[in-house]
Amino acid sequence: MMGLVEKLRSHARRIVGSPAGTLVLLYHRVATPAVDPWRLSVSPAHFAEHMAVLKRQAKPLQLRALRTALRTGKTPRDGVVVTFDDGYADNLLAARPILERNDVPATVFVTSGALGTPGFWWDRLARVLLRPGKLPKRLSLPVPGRTLDVKLGRDAQWDDAAAAAHPGWQPWGDEHPTARHKAYRIFYDALFPLGPEERETALAALPRGPESHAERALSIAELRTLAESDLVEIGCHTRTHPVLSRLTTEAQRDEIRLARRDLGAIIGSPLTSFAYPFGRREDYDEGTVAMVREAGFSCACSNFAGSVAAGTDPFQLPRFQVRDWDGEGFAAALRAWRNGEEPPA
Repeated sequence: MMGLVEKLRSHARRIVGSPAGTLVLLYHRVATPAVDPWRLSVSPAHFAEHMAVLKRQAKPLQLRALRTALRTGKTPRDGVVVTFDDGYADNLLAARPILERNDVPATVFVTSGALGTPGFWWDRLARVLLRPGKLPKRLSLPVPGRTLDVKLGRDAQWDDAAAAAHPGWQPWGDEHPTARHKAYRIFYDALFPLGPEERETALAALPRGPESHAERALSIAELRTLAESDLVEIGCHTRTHPVLSRLTTEAQRDEIRLARRDLGAIIGSPLTSFAYPFGRREDYDEGTVAMVREAGFSCACSNFAGSVAAGTDPFQLPRFQVRDWDGEGFAAALRAWRNGEEPPA
């Protein structure tokens, strides 16, 4: 009979994925933002430690090399691919110099419609609700078919200490320590399924958050500069970062094809890699996968855990979400992922 330890290991492998094969790592930002509720950022210092660990303990690969390895059925067990989602400006300003110092390649999946904008809606919502400042005691968010009202009470006024009082808060949990944290989760859930125009209308009803350029997306000129690096591949992340499975077939096709066209025109070469926005299994469907293939891409990245080995669907490549660990913590996470286990918190 299988022992308890082996049962636990088997269960972990079913959750995380087979330990054999290449790991694809998912980053978003290399920055130290004032607020980061979804833990999308890795500090520049920690990112530098991550890349040094990869140079010592792994075989960094370009995504196109992984595609070739999949076709031949020979994915390296010590291979690691670095990817970034969304297209934040710090991918160029902070991440690229560190990648170049360590000779580590990366793929940056860019949301074409975000180029040159102040940033993504989830960051703008965080600036309103989770930064210091004075808000009305009641906030209303009009979304199609209803209006959401949230009472802030004494949390309407926040100083620096109040804003910094709950650094470990995670919006995906059930604990919301203040009215502002609860409002963020309620409004996020309401905004998440909306189209870009509906979402902008809703956000316009909220007070303006403090001005910030820290979370901005790449500009068109910066995208061209980023694409000039031999180490960086530019990939496609749709036009407006929607939940593709919620769109009509025609709308999905436009998000995929038009983003590929626009980004290819900017950088002067066709894009061959795609990443599904949000990327969970419920955020796209079989029709989406078929449209990505038909649009001319040769692979696509998802956002669920697992390693890439012979037989992995190249249009549903699993990835591991990287957190703001120091070098030692990152090395521990790599070991855990290779063993089919959960990494340290």
